[in-house]
Amino acid sequence: MIAGQRPTPAAFMRRGPRQDTGELRDVAGLSVTLANLRTEQQVVNNEQNNWKNLRGICVIAVTDVMDVSPTLDIIPDKPTHANIKGLPEVPEDPPTTDAGKEAYKKAEFFGRELASRARMCWVKL
Repeated sequence: MIAGQRPTPAAFMRRGPRQDTGELRDVAGLSVTLANLRTEQQVVNNEQNNWKNLRGICVIAVTDVMDVSPTLDIIPDKPTHANIKGLPEVPEDPPTTDAGKEAYKKAEFFGRELASRARMCWVKL
């Protein structure tokens, strides 16, 4: 790992539906892999086919997520997977309404806060 390097805030922004197809994404929340049973390299080796745009992975502690806001929660749905709940959806296109702009600002805030608490893991992709 390169010391001091952090993931981008976009890594922690929950995507809304695709504008072109309407495909729903991140419906259950922001998807995360629970690292207590696998190494970072095992996560990449096992999940790479499921992640179309995998650029890398990062680690964030559950307590760090919870420290950002009491509105965030981590809900496990499988032994090695969970979703971060409570993050606003971010539309694909820049928002034009006041409500959309406010939701985007909130999503950017959460993205910055979570990214500042996470660390990148350097693994072979």
